[in-house]
Amino acid sequence: FVLQDNQRLLGQGTMHTYTSTEGTFALPGFTPGVNPLLGGTVDMFGDNVEVAGFRFSTPSTPSALIGSGEDFLIRSVDIMSGDRGIDLDNATGIGLITDTTITGTTRDAIHVENYNGTALDLAIVDTTIAGGGEDGVYVTVDTEATLNLLMDNVDVSGVAENGFGTDVSYFDTMLTVDVVDSSFSFNGGDGFYVERVDDPGFEVDISDSIFDGNFGDGVTIVSYNGRVPNGMVDIERSSLSGNGGLGLRLRGEADVTLDVDLTDNVIFGNGLGGVEMTSA
Repeated sequence: FVLQDNQRLLGQGTMHTYTSTEGTFALPGFTPGVNPLLGGTVDMFGDNVEVAGFRFSTPSTPSALIGSGEDFLIRSVDIMSGDRGIDLDNATGIGLITDTTITGTTRDAIHVENYNGTALDLAIVDTTIAGGGEDGVYVTVDTEATLNLLMDNVDVSGVAENGFGTDVSYFDTMLTVDVVDSSFSFNGGDGFYVERVDDPGFEVDISDSIFDGNFGDGVTIVSYNGRVPNGMVDIERSSLSGNGGLGLRLRGEADVTLDVDLTDNVIFGNGLGGVEMTSA
């Protein structure tokens, strides 16, 4: 399937609505039960598109959902295989991924790239990721792009690498990540990993979340080559415990400024210690 502007791809096993000037109405055709199964890729190339109410079982090569348009909604989707589950390449506007489960992908379950001055506000809500060949959620922001990411009630476990991973680079690039009521635990790398290079700005706000039992660190923030103050990290009421590495690793190199606030956290029983802050 290829979705063009203002198209919705809706499965009959999920309730859908339509909003007009007269109000909001339930669409006909709803049949309670298992959502329909798709065996291929849906390309969300258009703007203002929606995919809701499907199961995906795709071969190992293509991704289940590919998006590059402006404004999108992915809702009530179950992805059980594929190269990547959801692959967003320079998507813009406002995006929402909600009530979604992704398991068994070859690479990242959710992969987001923004570059060349684009801007995306993305929310991932009520979503579970279990297993996978690379990261659970991976984002990269480059060349004057802006990504504002919210993860609310997201559970990532059992992926081969980091539960959440990102790299952000280039001057005038900006990444903001808000994590609320989420868990990134028992993964093969770090629970949460941020790497920043060459003068972009970033803000990370984490609250009421769990980063336990990962093979690496609970949370890692690494920042290189900064000539302006550009790193803010706030972690509160969260657990960073029982990891193979550190609970929290903070590292800055080459004129980096990190502003870090830690409030009411539990950091206990990690293999290499609780909190490590280093600079070079």
